Amino acid sequence: MKYQWKQRIRYSEVDGERKLTIPNLVNYFQDCSTFQSEELGVGCEYMEEHQKAWVLSFWQIVIERRPKLGEEVTVETFATGFDGLYGTRNFVMTDAKGSKIAYAYSIWVFMDLKKRASGKTTASGNRRIWNRGTASDGICRKKDPSAKRTKAGRAISSEKTSDRYESPCEQ
Repeated sequence: MKYQWKQRIRYSEVDGERKLTIPNLVNYFQDCSTFQSEELGVGCEYMEEHQKAWVLSFWQIVIERRPKLGEEVTVETFATGFDGLYGTRNFVMTDAKGSKIAYAYSIWVFMDLKKRASGKTTASGNRRIWNRGTASDGICRKKDPSAKRTKAGRAISSEKTSDRYESPCEQ
């Protein structure tokens, strides 16, 4: 399930060149996923009540350019995978013409705050955000046929990790 959020770049978010700062670009990505969680009923209040949290473990962000003051941008996010303990999520920021400005891949770990350890999520909460889909709905995963499996069943690729975001969907 894709989620989109449109916004104009504000004065308080830019630097001396009147371009969006990198910390604020990252905030746009995080805000977008937070807004999606809130709309799906698994936002901050829900997580606090259940003493759970999603903790960002890893970002891979590519910035093509920084948007300027007053420019309208669309931020989009979609889950790309889930295994019970962690989820992966992509983000894309585009301009009014639909051109990519920045994009990111992220890994999130689900934490049980009461136990102060990672924990499994409930099935109902998972389905709302981390549901698996197909290329047509923007959520898909590409399996690496050369990947080896760990004892826990996770895939470890023997290929060099790219320093560029790549869509997990076949084009």
